[in-house]
Amino acid sequence: MAESLKNRTVNGVVWSAIDRFSALGIQIVCSLIIAHLLTPEDFGILGMITVFSAIGLVIIDSGFGLALIRRNDVTELDYSSVFYLNLFLAIICYTVLYCVSPLIADFYNLEPLTQICRVTFLVLPINAFGLIQNTILLKKIDFKTIAIASLASSLFSGIIGIILAYNIRNVWALVIQNISMYGLRSIILWCVGHWKPMLRFSITSIKSMWSYSMNLLGFGLISSLTQNIYPLVIGKFYNATQLGFYSQADRLQKLPATSITEVIQRVCFPVLSEVKEDIYRMREAYRKIIMTTFFIVFPLMMLLIGIANELIMLLLGPQWSESILYFQILCIVGALYPLHSINLNILNVVGKSRLSLVLEVARKVILILLIIIAIKYDMIILVLAQVVYSIIVLFLNMYYSGREIDYGIIQQFRDISPTILLSLISLGLISLFIYIPYQHEFVLLVIKCLTFIISFFMLNRIFKTQSYSFAIPILANLIKQIR
Repeated sequence: MAESLKNRTVNGVVWSAIDRFSALGIQIVCSLIIAHLLTPEDFGILGMITVFSAIGLVIIDSGFGLALIRRNDVTELDYSSVFYLNLFLAIICYTVLYCVSPLIADFYNLEPLTQICRVTFLVLPINAFGLIQNTILLKKIDFKTIAIASLASSLFSGIIGIILAYNIRNVWALVIQNISMYGLRSIILWCVGHWKPMLRFSITSIKSMWSYSMNLLGFGLISSLTQNIYPLVIGKFYNATQLGFYSQADRLQKLPATSITEVIQRVCFPVLSEVKEDIYRMREAYRKIIMTTFFIVFPLMMLLIGIANELIMLLLGPQWSESILYFQILCIVGALYPLHSINLNILNVVGKSRLSLVLEVARKVILILLIIIAIKYDMIILVLAQVVYSIIVLFLNMYYSGREIDYGIIQQFRDISPTILLSLISLGLISLFIYIPYQHEFVLLVIKCLTFIISFFMLNRIFKTQSYSFAIPILANLIKQIR
Protein backbone atom coordinates (compact mmCIF):
# COMPACT_ATOMS: atom_id res chain seq x y z
CA MET A 1 0.00 0.00 0.00
CA ALA A 2 2.83 2.38 0.89
CA GLU A 3 4.45 1.92 -2.53
CA SER A 4 1.12 2.42 -4.26
CA LEU A 5 0.57 5.59 -2.24
CA LYS A 6 4.03 6.80 -3.17
CA ASN A 7 3.48 6.16 -6.88
CA ARG A 8 0.12 7.89 -6.85
CA THR A 9 1.62 10.85 -5.04
CA VAL A 10 4.53 11.19 -7.47
CA ASN A 11 2.30 10.83 -10.53
CA GLY A 12 -0.16 13.25 -8.99
CA VAL A 13 2.55 15.81 -8.29
CA VAL A 14 3.86 15.54 -11.85
CA TRP A 15 0.51 16.18 -13.48
CA SER A 16 -0.55 18.69 -10.85
CA ALA A 17 2.68 20.58 -11.56
CA ILE A 18 1.98 20.45 -15.31
CA ASP A 19 -1.55 21.67 -14.64
CA ARG A 20 -0.54 24.49 -12.33
CA PHE A 21 2.60 25.73 -14.02
CA SER A 22 1.57 25.30 -17.64
CA ALA A 23 -1.76 27.06 -17.08
CA LEU A 24 -0.43 29.74 -14.77
CA GLY A 25 2.71 30.11 -16.85
CA ILE A 26 0.62 30.78 -19.95
CA GLN A 27 -1.51 33.25 -17.99
CA ILE A 28 1.59 35.07 -16.77
CA VAL A 29 3.14 35.21 -20.26
CA CYS A 30 -0.10 36.52 -21.72
CA SER A 31 -0.43 39.01 -18.86
CA LEU A 32 3.09 40.28 -19.52
CA ILE A 33 2.33 40.78 -23.21
CA ILE A 34 -0.93 42.54 -22.35
CA ALA A 35 0.94 44.68 -19.79
CA HIS A 36 2.88 46.22 -22.68
CA LEU A 37 -0.40 47.06 -24.45
CA LEU A 38 -2.46 48.33 -21.51
CA THR A 39 -1.75 50.62 -18.56
CA PRO A 40 -1.31 49.87 -14.83
CA GLU A 41 -4.65 51.62 -14.34
CA ASP A 42 -6.44 49.03 -16.51
CA PHE A 43 -5.07 46.21 -14.36
CA GLY A 44 -5.99 48.18 -11.25
CA ILE A 45 -9.61 48.63 -12.34
CA LEU A 46 -10.09 44.87 -12.70
CA GLY A 47 -8.26 44.33 -9.40
CA MET A 48 -10.83 46.52 -7.63
CA ILE A 49 -13.55 43.91 -8.05
CA THR A 50 -11.41 40.82 -7.48
CA VAL A 51 -12.58 40.53 -3.88
CA PHE A 52 -16.26 40.26 -4.91
CA SER A 53 -15.58 37.53 -7.49
CA ALA A 54 -13.41 35.64 -5.00
CA ILE A 55 -16.09 35.69 -2.31
CA GLY A 56 -18.70 34.53 -4.81
CA LEU A 57 -16.54 31.59 -5.92
CA VAL A 58 -16.09 30.50 -2.30
CA ILE A 59 -19.84 30.66 -1.60
CA ILE A 60 -20.65 28.60 -4.68
CA ASP A 61 -18.44 25.69 -3.62
CA SER A 62 -19.30 26.16 0.10
CA GLY A 63 -16.67 23.64 1.16
CA PHE A 64 -18.59 20.71 -0.32
CA GLY A 65 -15.81 19.97 -2.79
CA LEU A 66 -13.32 19.18 -0.02
CA ALA A 67 -16.03 17.29 1.87
CA LEU A 68 -16.57 15.02 -1.14
CA ILE A 69 -12.82 14.44 -1.53
CA ARG A 70 -12.43 13.58 2.15
CA ARG A 71 -15.32 11.09 2.26
CA ASN A 72 -14.62 7.48 1.37
CA ASP A 73 -18.22 6.46 0.58
CA VAL A 74 -19.34 9.08 -1.94
CA THR A 75 -22.30 8.13 -4.16
CA GLU A 76 -23.55 9.46 -7.50
CA LEU A 77 -26.44 11.04 -5.60
CA ASP A 78 -23.95 12.95 -3.44
CA TYR A 79 -22.20 14.34 -6.50
CA SER A 80 -25.45 15.29 -8.21
CA SER A 81 -26.88 16.96 -5.13
CA VAL A 82 -23.80 19.13 -4.65
CA PHE A 83 -23.78 19.95 -8.38
CA TYR A 84 -27.32 21.35 -8.25
CA LEU A 85 -26.58 23.18 -5.02
CA ASN A 86 -23.56 24.81 -6.67
CA LEU A 87 -25.65 26.01 -9.60
CA PHE A 88 -28.36 27.39 -7.31
CA LEU A 89 -25.85 29.31 -5.21
CA ALA A 90 -24.14 30.62 -8.36
CA ILE A 91 -27.37 32.07 -9.70
CA ILE A 92 -28.17 33.68 -6.33
CA CYS A 93 -24.67 35.18 -6.02
CA TYR A 94 -24.66 36.57 -9.55
CA THR A 95 -28.12 38.11 -9.12
CA VAL A 96 -27.09 39.84 -5.88
CA LEU A 97 -23.81 41.12 -7.33
CA TYR A 98 -25.55 42.29 -10.50
CA CYS A 99 -27.92 44.39 -8.40
CA VAL A 100 -25.20 45.89 -6.19
CA SER A 101 -22.81 46.69 -9.06
CA PRO A 102 -23.79 50.40 -9.04
CA LEU A 103 -22.98 50.52 -5.31
CA ILE A 104 -19.54 48.99 -5.98
CA ALA A 105 -18.93 51.67 -8.63
CA ASP A 106 -19.99 54.36 -6.14
CA PHE A 107 -17.69 52.90 -3.49
CA TYR A 108 -14.69 53.39 -5.78
CA ASN A 109 -16.14 56.55 -7.33
CA LEU A 110 -15.73 55.03 -10.78
CA GLU A 111 -18.95 55.02 -12.84
CA PRO A 112 -17.81 52.68 -15.70
CA LEU A 113 -17.23 49.97 -13.08
CA THR A 114 -20.95 49.09 -13.06
CA GLN A 115 -20.94 47.41 -16.47
CA ILE A 116 -17.49 45.92 -15.89
CA CYS A 117 -18.80 44.28 -12.70
CA ARG A 118 -21.91 42.88 -14.31
CA VAL A 119 -19.94 41.21 -17.08
CA THR A 120 -17.04 40.06 -14.89
CA PHE A 121 -19.33 38.36 -12.36
CA LEU A 122 -20.57 36.00 -15.07
CA VAL A 123 -17.60 33.83 -14.08
CA LEU A 124 -19.67 32.66 -11.08
CA PRO A 125 -22.41 30.66 -12.89
CA ILE A 126 -19.92 29.67 -15.61
CA ASN A 127 -17.48 28.21 -13.07
CA ALA A 128 -20.25 26.40 -11.17
CA PHE A 129 -20.87 24.12 -14.15
CA GLY A 130 -17.42 22.56 -13.84
CA LEU A 131 -16.94 22.34 -10.08
CA ILE A 132 -18.10 18.76 -9.53
CA GLN A 133 -16.26 17.49 -12.61
CA ASN A 134 -13.10 19.01 -11.17
CA THR A 135 -13.80 17.56 -7.70
CA ILE A 136 -14.26 14.04 -9.06
CA LEU A 137 -10.97 14.25 -10.95
CA LEU A 138 -9.21 15.56 -7.82
CA LYS A 139 -10.59 12.67 -5.78
CA LYS A 140 -9.29 10.20 -8.35
CA ILE A 141 -5.93 12.06 -8.36
CA ASP A 142 -6.46 12.39 -12.13
CA PHE A 143 -4.42 15.54 -12.58
CA LYS A 144 -3.63 14.66 -16.17
CA THR A 145 -7.19 15.43 -17.27
CA ILE A 146 -7.29 18.57 -15.12
CA ALA A 147 -4.00 19.68 -16.68
CA ILE A 148 -5.39 19.28 -20.19
CA ALA A 149 -8.44 21.40 -19.34
CA SER A 150 -6.40 24.12 -17.62
CA LEU A 151 -3.74 24.27 -20.31
CA ALA A 152 -6.19 24.53 -23.19
CA SER A 153 -8.43 27.12 -21.50
CA SER A 154 -5.47 29.27 -20.43
CA LEU A 155 -3.91 29.17 -23.88
CA PHE A 156 -7.01 30.09 -25.87
CA SER A 157 -8.25 32.70 -23.39
CA GLY A 158 -4.75 34.22 -23.35
CA ILE A 159 -4.76 34.52 -27.13
CA ILE A 160 -8.18 36.15 -26.97
CA GLY A 161 -6.93 38.62 -24.35
CA ILE A 162 -3.84 39.58 -26.38
CA ILE A 163 -5.87 40.11 -29.57
CA LEU A 164 -8.41 42.27 -27.74
CA ALA A 165 -5.72 44.24 -25.88
CA TYR A 166 -3.99 45.02 -29.17
CA ASN A 167 -7.22 46.19 -30.80
CA ILE A 168 -9.25 47.92 -28.08
CA ARG A 169 -6.48 48.96 -25.64
CA ASN A 170 -8.62 49.05 -22.49
CA VAL A 171 -9.70 47.01 -19.46
CA TRP A 172 -12.36 45.08 -21.40
CA ALA A 173 -9.61 42.91 -22.89
CA LEU A 174 -8.84 41.65 -19.38
CA VAL A 175 -12.52 41.16 -18.53
CA ILE A 176 -13.27 39.05 -21.61
CA GLN A 177 -10.04 37.06 -21.20
CA ASN A 178 -11.07 36.14 -17.64
CA ILE A 179 -14.58 35.03 -18.62
CA SER A 180 -13.39 33.02 -21.60
CA MET A 181 -10.87 31.16 -19.42
CA TYR A 182 -13.54 29.99 -16.95
CA GLY A 183 -15.98 29.20 -19.77
CA LEU A 184 -13.54 27.13 -21.81
CA ARG A 185 -12.37 25.23 -18.74
CA SER A 186 -15.92 24.24 -17.75
CA ILE A 187 -16.71 23.13 -21.30
CA ILE A 188 -13.55 21.01 -21.52
CA LEU A 189 -14.17 19.40 -18.11
CA TRP A 190 -17.65 18.38 -19.27
CA CYS A 191 -16.20 16.90 -22.45
CA VAL A 192 -13.31 14.96 -20.90
CA GLY A 193 -14.60 14.33 -17.37
CA HIS A 194 -17.13 11.63 -18.39
CA TRP A 195 -19.54 12.54 -15.58
CA LYS A 196 -23.13 13.68 -15.93
CA PRO A 197 -25.49 14.58 -13.05
CA MET A 198 -28.50 12.48 -12.11
CA LEU A 199 -31.90 14.15 -12.23
CA ARG A 200 -32.16 13.82 -8.44
CA PHE A 201 -31.39 15.99 -5.44
CA SER A 202 -31.02 14.76 -1.86
CA ILE A 203 -31.34 17.00 1.19
CA THR A 204 -30.08 14.09 3.29
CA SER A 205 -26.90 13.94 1.24
CA ILE A 206 -26.27 17.67 1.73
CA LYS A 207 -26.98 17.44 5.47
CA SER A 208 -24.45 14.64 5.89
CA MET A 209 -21.70 17.00 4.72
CA TRP A 210 -23.16 20.19 6.17
CA SER A 211 -21.19 20.57 9.38
CA TYR A 212 -17.77 19.99 7.82
CA SER A 213 -18.60 22.09 4.76
CA MET A 214 -19.99 25.07 6.68
CA ASN A 215 -16.82 25.35 8.74
CA LEU A 216 -14.82 25.34 5.52
CA LEU A 217 -17.21 27.88 4.01
CA GLY A 218 -16.69 30.20 6.96
CA PHE A 219 -12.96 29.68 6.71
CA GLY A 220 -13.01 30.29 2.96
CA LEU A 221 -15.12 33.45 3.19
CA ILE A 222 -12.91 35.04 5.81
CA SER A 223 -9.76 33.93 4.01
CA SER A 224 -10.99 35.14 0.63
CA LEU A 225 -12.11 38.51 2.00
CA THR A 226 -8.84 39.17 3.78
CA GLN A 227 -6.63 37.82 0.98
CA ASN A 228 -8.25 40.38 -1.27
CA ILE A 229 -8.52 43.17 1.27
CA TYR A 230 -5.39 44.85 -0.08
CA PRO A 231 -6.88 45.47 -3.55
CA LEU A 232 -10.02 46.71 -1.80
CA VAL A 233 -8.10 49.13 0.44
CA ILE A 234 -5.64 50.31 -2.22
CA GLY A 235 -8.43 50.87 -4.75
CA LYS A 236 -10.44 52.89 -2.23
CA PHE A 237 -7.76 54.93 -0.44
CA TYR A 238 -5.16 55.27 -3.21
CA ASN A 239 -5.95 54.86 -6.92
CA ALA A 240 -6.29 52.34 -9.75
CA THR A 241 -2.74 52.97 -10.98
CA GLN A 242 -1.18 52.16 -7.60
CA LEU A 243 -3.39 49.08 -7.42
CA GLY A 244 -2.14 48.08 -10.85
CA PHE A 245 1.48 48.25 -9.67
CA TYR A 246 0.64 46.25 -6.54
CA SER A 247 -1.48 43.66 -8.37
CA GLN A 248 1.20 42.93 -10.96
CA ALA A 249 3.88 42.58 -8.27
CA ASP A 250 1.63 40.31 -6.22
CA ARG A 251 0.79 38.17 -9.23
CA LEU A 252 4.46 37.67 -10.12
CA GLN A 253 5.52 36.65 -6.61
CA LYS A 254 2.59 34.27 -6.24
CA LEU A 255 3.55 32.34 -9.36
CA PRO A 256 6.35 30.38 -7.65
CA ALA A 257 5.29 30.76 -4.00
CA THR A 258 1.70 29.57 -4.11
CA SER A 259 1.92 27.40 -7.21
CA ILE A 260 4.65 25.06 -5.97
CA THR A 261 2.96 24.72 -2.58
CA GLU A 262 -0.51 24.20 -4.04
CA VAL A 263 0.76 21.57 -6.49
CA ILE A 264 1.92 19.47 -3.54
CA GLN A 265 -1.13 20.37 -1.40
CA ARG A 266 -3.65 19.32 -4.02
CA VAL A 267 -2.08 15.88 -4.24
CA CYS A 268 -1.32 15.43 -0.55
CA PHE A 269 -4.82 16.18 0.75
CA PRO A 270 -6.60 13.22 -0.90
CA VAL A 271 -3.59 10.92 -0.46
CA LEU A 272 -2.89 11.71 3.20
CA SER A 273 -6.59 11.58 4.01
CA GLU A 274 -6.21 7.82 3.49
CA VAL A 275 -3.63 7.56 6.32
CA LYS A 276 -5.07 10.16 8.69
CA GLU A 277 -5.53 7.54 11.43
CA ASP A 278 -1.79 6.85 11.59
CA ILE A 279 -0.30 9.92 13.34
CA TYR A 280 3.30 8.71 13.01
CA ARG A 281 3.05 8.27 9.25
CA MET A 282 1.32 11.61 8.91
CA ARG A 283 3.97 13.42 10.97
CA GLU A 284 6.84 11.97 8.97
CA ALA A 285 5.05 12.65 5.70
CA TYR A 286 4.33 16.27 6.61
CA ARG A 287 7.86 16.77 7.87
CA LYS A 288 9.22 15.73 4.49
CA ILE A 289 6.59 17.80 2.68
CA ILE A 290 7.44 20.95 4.66
CA MET A 291 11.20 20.54 4.31
CA THR A 292 11.06 19.71 0.60
CA THR A 293 8.58 22.47 -0.30
CA PHE A 294 10.41 25.06 1.78
CA PHE A 295 13.74 23.96 0.26
CA ILE A 296 12.35 24.85 -3.17
CA VAL A 297 10.22 27.93 -2.42
CA PHE A 298 12.29 29.91 0.10
CA PRO A 299 15.55 30.12 -1.91
CA LEU A 300 13.56 30.82 -5.07
CA MET A 301 11.87 33.80 -3.42
CA MET A 302 15.22 35.07 -2.12
CA LEU A 303 16.58 34.82 -5.66
CA LEU A 304 13.62 36.84 -6.96
CA ILE A 305 14.37 39.56 -4.41
CA GLY A 306 17.94 39.71 -5.72
CA ILE A 307 16.95 39.91 -9.41
CA ALA A 308 13.76 42.01 -9.00
CA ASN A 309 15.06 45.09 -10.81
CA GLU A 310 16.30 43.21 -13.88
CA LEU A 311 13.25 40.94 -13.94
CA ILE A 312 10.63 43.72 -13.86
CA MET A 313 12.50 45.84 -16.42
CA LEU A 314 12.82 42.93 -18.85
CA LEU A 315 9.33 41.49 -18.42
CA LEU A 316 7.17 44.57 -17.97
CA GLY A 317 9.24 47.55 -19.04
CA PRO A 318 10.17 50.87 -17.40
CA GLN A 319 6.52 51.96 -17.02
CA TRP A 320 6.17 49.31 -14.30
CA SER A 321 9.32 50.25 -12.34
CA GLU A 322 7.29 51.42 -9.35
CA SER A 323 6.22 47.82 -8.74
CA ILE A 324 9.82 46.63 -8.09
CA LEU A 325 9.91 47.49 -4.38
CA TYR A 326 6.39 46.10 -3.87
CA PHE A 327 7.53 42.88 -5.54
CA GLN A 328 10.60 42.53 -3.29
CA ILE A 329 8.56 43.05 -0.12
CA LEU A 330 5.85 40.60 -1.22
CA CYS A 331 8.51 37.98 -1.99
CA ILE A 332 9.16 37.79 1.76
CA VAL A 333 5.49 36.93 2.26
CA GLY A 334 5.72 34.33 -0.50
CA ALA A 335 8.82 32.78 1.06
CA LEU A 336 6.83 31.99 4.21
CA TYR A 337 3.73 30.80 2.37
CA PRO A 338 4.60 27.06 2.39
CA LEU A 339 4.74 27.01 6.19
CA HIS A 340 1.34 28.70 6.44
CA SER A 341 -0.40 26.59 3.85
CA ILE A 342 0.99 23.17 4.76
CA ASN A 343 0.32 23.65 8.47
CA LEU A 344 -3.28 24.59 7.73
CA ASN A 345 -3.61 21.54 5.50
CA ILE A 346 -2.87 19.38 8.54
CA LEU A 347 -6.02 20.62 10.25
CA ASN A 348 -8.18 19.86 7.20
CA VAL A 349 -6.78 16.33 6.84
CA VAL A 350 -7.42 15.45 10.50
CA GLY A 351 -10.92 16.94 10.25
CA LYS A 352 -10.40 19.97 12.51
CA SER A 353 -12.31 22.34 10.22
CA ARG A 354 -13.80 24.19 13.20
CA LEU A 355 -10.35 24.93 14.61
CA SER A 356 -9.34 26.14 11.13
CA LEU A 357 -12.26 28.56 11.22
CA VAL A 358 -11.41 29.87 14.70
CA LEU A 359 -7.77 30.39 13.73
CA GLU A 360 -8.79 32.12 10.52
CA VAL A 361 -10.93 34.60 12.46
CA ALA A 362 -8.03 35.32 14.85
CA ARG A 363 -5.56 35.79 11.99
CA LYS A 364 -7.78 38.15 10.10
CA VAL A 365 -8.50 40.30 13.13
CA ILE A 366 -4.72 40.76 13.38
CA LEU A 367 -4.51 41.65 9.68
CA ILE A 368 -7.28 44.23 9.87
CA LEU A 369 -5.67 45.88 12.90
CA LEU A 370 -2.35 46.11 11.07
CA ILE A 371 -4.04 47.61 8.00
CA ILE A 372 -5.86 50.21 10.12
CA ILE A 373 -2.50 51.24 11.59
CA ALA A 374 -0.64 51.23 8.26
CA ILE A 375 -3.30 53.00 6.17
CA LYS A 376 -2.31 56.29 7.81
CA TYR A 377 1.03 56.12 6.04
CA ASP A 378 2.11 55.55 2.43
CA MET A 379 1.83 52.45 0.23
CA ILE A 380 5.22 51.03 1.25
CA ILE A 381 4.20 50.90 4.92
CA LEU A 382 0.90 49.27 3.91
CA VAL A 383 2.72 46.54 1.98
CA LEU A 384 5.27 46.06 4.79
CA ALA A 385 2.34 45.45 7.16
CA GLN A 386 1.66 42.31 5.12
CA VAL A 387 5.11 40.98 6.04
CA VAL A 388 4.56 41.73 9.73
CA TYR A 389 1.21 39.96 9.59
CA SER A 390 2.73 36.92 7.87
CA ILE A 391 5.38 36.53 10.58
CA ILE A 392 2.96 36.96 13.50
CA VAL A 393 0.36 34.46 12.31
CA LEU A 394 3.02 31.95 11.25
CA PHE A 395 3.57 31.12 14.91
CA LEU A 396 -0.20 30.60 15.40
CA ASN A 397 -0.39 28.21 12.45
CA MET A 398 2.70 26.24 13.43
CA TYR A 399 1.64 25.86 17.05
CA TYR A 400 -1.96 24.69 16.64
CA SER A 401 -1.41 22.56 13.53
CA GLY A 402 1.83 21.03 14.76
CA ARG A 403 0.12 20.07 18.00
CA GLU A 404 -2.21 17.72 16.11
CA ILE A 405 0.66 15.54 14.85
CA ASP A 406 3.31 16.30 17.49
CA TYR A 407 5.37 18.47 15.16
CA GLY A 408 5.73 21.80 16.93
CA ILE A 409 7.28 25.19 16.26
CA ILE A 410 10.78 24.39 17.51
CA GLN A 411 10.96 21.16 15.50
CA GLN A 412 9.76 22.87 12.34
CA PHE A 413 12.23 25.74 12.64
CA ARG A 414 15.03 23.29 13.36
CA ASP A 415 14.20 21.50 10.12
CA ILE A 416 14.00 24.62 7.93
CA SER A 417 16.71 26.81 9.51
CA PRO A 418 19.55 25.47 7.26
CA THR A 419 17.52 26.41 4.16
CA ILE A 420 16.91 29.93 5.52
CA LEU A 421 20.56 30.50 6.41
CA LEU A 422 22.04 29.18 3.16
CA SER A 423 19.47 31.07 1.07
CA LEU A 424 20.35 34.35 2.78
CA ILE A 425 24.07 33.72 2.24
CA SER A 426 23.42 33.12 -1.47
CA LEU A 427 21.29 36.29 -1.64
CA GLY A 428 24.13 38.22 -0.01
CA LEU A 429 26.53 36.99 -2.69
CA ILE A 430 24.43 38.20 -5.62
CA SER A 431 23.74 41.49 -3.84
CA LEU A 432 27.44 42.28 -4.31
CA PHE A 433 26.80 42.66 -8.05
CA ILE A 434 25.60 46.21 -7.44
CA TYR A 435 29.25 47.16 -7.06
CA ILE A 436 30.38 45.86 -10.46
CA PRO A 437 30.25 48.00 -13.64
CA TYR A 438 26.84 48.19 -15.32
CA GLN A 439 25.83 45.24 -17.44
CA HIS A 440 22.81 44.77 -19.67
CA GLU A 441 19.76 43.67 -17.62
CA PHE A 442 19.59 40.25 -19.27
CA VAL A 443 23.30 39.53 -18.78
CA LEU A 444 23.15 40.61 -15.15
CA LEU A 445 20.00 38.53 -14.62
CA VAL A 446 21.68 35.38 -15.94
CA ILE A 447 24.86 35.96 -13.91
CA LYS A 448 22.88 36.51 -10.70
CA CYS A 449 20.72 33.41 -11.25
CA LEU A 450 23.68 31.14 -11.94
CA THR A 451 25.63 32.50 -8.97
CA PHE A 452 22.71 32.02 -6.60
CA ILE A 453 21.81 28.51 -7.77
CA ILE A 454 25.38 27.22 -7.79
CA SER A 455 26.23 28.70 -4.38
CA PHE A 456 23.01 27.48 -2.77
CA PHE A 457 23.35 23.89 -3.94
CA MET A 458 27.07 23.76 -3.23
CA LEU A 459 26.52 24.99 0.34
CA ASN A 460 23.77 22.40 0.89
CA ARG A 461 25.99 19.68 -0.45
CA ILE A 462 28.96 20.76 1.66
CA PHE A 463 26.93 20.87 4.88
CA LYS A 464 24.86 17.80 3.88
CA THR A 465 21.56 19.34 4.96
CA GLN A 466 18.59 17.06 5.54
CA SER A 467 16.31 19.14 3.31
CA TYR A 468 18.77 18.63 0.47
CA SER A 469 18.80 14.87 1.05
CA PHE A 470 14.97 14.82 0.97
CA ALA A 471 14.44 17.17 -1.95
CA ILE A 472 17.01 15.99 -4.50
CA PRO A 473 15.73 12.37 -4.82
CA ILE A 474 12.14 13.63 -5.03
CA LEU A 475 13.01 16.19 -7.70
CA ALA A 476 15.00 13.57 -9.61
CA ASN A 477 12.04 11.19 -9.41
CA LEU A 478 9.69 13.88 -10.70
CA ILE A 479 11.98 14.64 -13.65
CA LYS A 480 12.16 10.91 -14.40
CA GLN A 481 8.36 10.64 -14.28
CA ILE A 482 7.96 13.59 -16.65
CA ARG A 483 10.38 12.03 -19.12
